[in-house]
Amino acid sequence: MSVQWHDLLGIPYELYGRDVEVGIDCWVLCELVWKRLGVKDPPTLEGVQYGDNQTPEEQLAVVEHWMAQFRDRFVSVVEGPEIPRSLRLREGDLVWSSISRARSGDHASVVVEPDERMVLTAAVRRGVYAEPLWAVQRKLGLYRLKELA
Repeated sequence: MSVQWHDLLGIPYELYGRDVEVGIDCWVLCELVWKRLGVKDPPTLEGVQYGDNQTPEEQLAVVEHWMAQFRDRFVSVVEGPEIPRSLRLREGDLVWSSISRARSGDHASVVVEPDERMVLTAAVRRGVYAEPLWAVQRKLGLYRLKELA
């Protein structure tokens, strides 16, 4: 299956955003791609507040919520920052990273062109954009939704 993703380029970034006309965040972008790949009920953080203005306790609660979904819905393909060039990527693979240097991670990118090793991501000031996997900074791992495994 080849996911259509080019129309997502340029959508504005909005923390907690769920509307493509107003803006979306990196996790919602992943949800959109997973839906296009046929995942009927992708993992969501809807209703969960996360971001830089939280206390450490609030951030921990968000991570614990996400990790509960992670254990149920994903399989770990690679743990750590080194994703081997020999690894065969799949559309919809999740690249988990840290833009704030949080050890537990706080940023998601999604593989859209496995052979070209391209991911789609969303960020402040850039909105949704594509970049090569090697350009993703501070990678923590690569994960695959069980529905796409």
